[in-house]
Amino acid sequence: LVEDEKGAYLAKFASTKDQLDIVSLEAAAMELARNAGIDTAETRLFSLGSRQCLLVKRFDLNKAGGRNHMVSMQSLLKADGYYYAGYRDMAEVIRHASTQPGHDLQRLYKQMVFNVMIGNTDDHLKNFLMLHNDEGWRLSPAFDLVPNIGFNREHVLRIGLDNRPPDLEALLQEARHFGLKRRQQTVEVVRHVHEAVSGWSTVFKACNVPEKDAESIGRDISQRLEKY
Repeated sequence: LVEDEKGAYLAKFASTKDQLDIVSLEAAAMELARNAGIDTAETRLFSLGSRQCLLVKRFDLNKAGGRNHMVSMQSLLKADGYYYAGYRDMAEVIRHASTQPGHDLQRLYKQMVFNVMIGNTDDHLKNFLMLHNDEGWRLSPAFDLVPNIGFNREHVLRIGLDNRPPDLEALLQEARHFGLKRRQQTVEVVRHVHEAVSGWSTVFKACNVPEKDAESIGRDISQRLEKY
């Protein structure tokens, strides 16, 4: 844990066991998500000698120095493990628990679209939280967004009734389960995310993603974007 005048941060370092530079890739993915209009945990990337460190701001800490309650979607769904559910299941939780369900449902849909486009297939239930603040229960900012090329082509969470990446029409049709009833509104959401993710090359360079990782991940992202 690292603290400064702006708050407390979790420090993430690359592991020698990682096949890819996960730290720089996560920094890049989080920046792409922000460019797509997704509410994310604040991040800061530092170089410490030959190593990179990603600082992720703790969003559960309040200004008084206390902690706001958080509950994972796994706990709220009473799931046996965090690999056996879908985005629709989380949408139901939001409908019943959020003080602003309409807004949070659209946030969840946008994050689902983003995960599909960057290949964040390790999108399990513990990576989604409900956070209690002054407003009540809300969907937490997004975190742990990392492209997952080569390890699992299918998403952990079902999108509709399938764990495989959906085609464009299926992605648009799925929006009705997240309160997006007008097709043109949904098209604009998907287009906005697509435009943001299309800037991956510039963001990867800014986040010092190694060339070999940028080449392989970028190729995968480009192939995904062609579908949408």
